[in-house]
Amino acid sequence: MACILTGAATFSQTNLPNGDMEGWHDVTLGTVTYVQIDGPLFNTLNELAAIPPPIGPGPLTVEKQDNPHSGSWCAKLKSDNFTMIPNDIFIPGMMGFTQLDMLNNGIKLGKPCPGCKPSKFYGWYKFDQVNGDSCAAVLLASKWNTTLHKKDTIGYCRTDFKTPQSAWTYFEMPVTYTGSDTPDSLLVLLVSSGGFSAINFQGGQGQVGNTMYVDDISIDYPLGITQVLMPEIGVKTYPNPARGNMTLELTQRIPGGMLDIYDMEGRLVSSQTLENTVNTINVNGLVPGQYHYKVIDGKTIQNTGFFVVAK
Repeated sequence: MACILTGAATFSQTNLPNGDMEGWHDVTLGTVTYVQIDGPLFNTLNELAAIPPPIGPGPLTVEKQDNPHSGSWCAKLKSDNFTMIPNDIFIPGMMGFTQLDMLNNGIKLGKPCPGCKPSKFYGWYKFDQVNGDSCAAVLLASKWNTTLHKKDTIGYCRTDFKTPQSAWTYFEMPVTYTGSDTPDSLLVLLVSSGGFSAINFQGGQGQVGNTMYVDDISIDYPLGITQVLMPEIGVKTYPNPARGNMTLELTQRIPGGMLDIYDMEGRLVSSQTLENTVNTINVNGLVPGQYHYKVIDGKTIQNTGFFVVAK
């Protein structure tokens, strides 16, 4: 996929929770303490350090660093080996929307994000290269295939950085989609070695010591729209399934708020104002089936969800 890299930008704000790498905490498991980035989206492989002997401990591959692009902290991702018998396992420094799955020797990828359809993925990085290795930034948008019972990737962008960068460097990538479907989950990955395997630890390739620094990671939406990925405004819809009318209840009133309803092909089928915290939504004109909604405040998507219209 084509990716665009530019040399300058005038902003460092991010709409991803903790995309500015400012939040960190210590985790203690038994006698081992390691640093972990604050959630709810980003995670690391540092939990490997808590694997007890004789198998562990594993390497710490992500650290917080005080040489940021902005703010107080950035993330340092450094590839290392997990020393095991008979063979070492290569572990990249990895940060992203993941959860370590040690029982299955892999990683759970992606976070739920109904209606997320970013148009751009961008941020800042530095790169200390070892023996020609690369580092990478990846975004995948996917949708659950109810027939095949698996995730289908419907949006994608990736850049493998192959040139060392001693100064903070801006990257920007457009997200390419294969159709008009709306994703229901999102994956962002930042990895210190481009030959990583997110499915099987033993399948990764790279150079020990290859290091990527990242900061101010963000995504954008078309037409200047932004989406709150951890909503402060809660939404309840009932009854669900709905017939005739449906009630949409907000935890707080949105002056000038709008409700946009989409069918499962991503087509806008209804739009109406939200005058109060409790709103009556007429669904008589909708054919039976599942729908996706967005609660919008100006150009900000405050919350999203699904509902069903019954026969």
